Amino acid sequence: MEEKSFFRQWCILQSIYAHANRGISLSTLARERGVSKKTIQRDISYLSSLSFPIYSENISQNNQVIYKMLPHYRFPSISFNQEEFLTLLFMFKSAHPLQSYFDDVVKNCFDKMHSQSSPELLKFYQKVWNSILPDTKSTIVWNQEESKNLKKILQSLIQGKKLYFKYNSVLSNTEKEHLVTVLCLKIHENNIYIAAFSKERKAILIYAINRMRSTEIVSEPRDNVEFNAQKFFEDSFGIYAGKPFQVKLLFSEKIAAYIKERIWHPKQKVKLLDDGKVLLQIPATSINEIKKYVLSYGANVKVLEPQELIDEIKKPLKEINELY
Repeated sequence: MEEKSFFRQWCILQSIYAHANRGISLSTLARERGVSKKTIQRDISYLSSLSFPIYSENISQNNQVIYKMLPHYRFPSISFNQEEFLTLLFMFKSAHPLQSYFDDVVKNCFDKMHSQSSPELLKFYQKVWNSILPDTKSTIVWNQEESKNLKKILQSLIQGKKLYFKYNSVLSNTEKEHLVTVLCLKIHENNIYIAAFSKERKAILIYAINRMRSTEIVSEPRDNVEFNAQKFFEDSFGIYAGKPFQVKLLFSEKIAAYIKERIWHPKQKVKLLDDGKVLLQIPATSINEIKKYVLSYGANVKVLEPQELIDEIKKPLKEINELY
């Protein structure tokens, strides 16, 4: 509740600052934030107590209250040292595969950072920027729908409202309507997913944001669901949750070093064997997800457990053999 109030107050402050000279009305602020005028007045009183120079004017002819800010006031500028700037630069470039969801917001942030730097430093930063190549594999092509979806999802979390959308499932290839309570977002394989509770289906389901259409926030308040995001995904090998099972994989000595140097799962157990092979034990909750991982290593990995996964691996291998 405190986080929700803090975000609303921050938005109110931004709106007043943006209309500092001509002002913005109490009714407009209430409409923007979807709360009562009393709530806005209480928030502005709190902001004023924090020394933000906000003042009000009463317009008698239409009985309106207009909020303004002292014209000389400026938000404190944010400065970065070189190490901080380069770190943020690297993070922005690394986030390139997800920029389809943010439109020009990432660029705008970087432009603001640029405004704090000298022309000489900008040339240096541009050189570094061009020297960092992001992962471009399986990225989502930007369009306005994806960007809108993410904004609506974040707003529904902050406002505590349910989310309506139409969803086109890859498995069924059919579009259905959904009304859910958004619980968390998860980044996986250069895409963004949400875990959401569906009262109609009485379950927590996973949705890819790029497959959502006609997304809208509804007035109905969110369902009171006990949910721990970390615990929900703790045994998952990707985005699907379910009953966990243990997987034992034996990797050849050819890729042993590569497998051993990485964390594939927080609960993994890795053992280097005398013959140079690596035994990897990890939990999983979806046969299909772990099957895709295993098949990506071809003849350099052998499934030891479970039997169901071994059987599933044999099917595509037979099909591939017939294809070639």
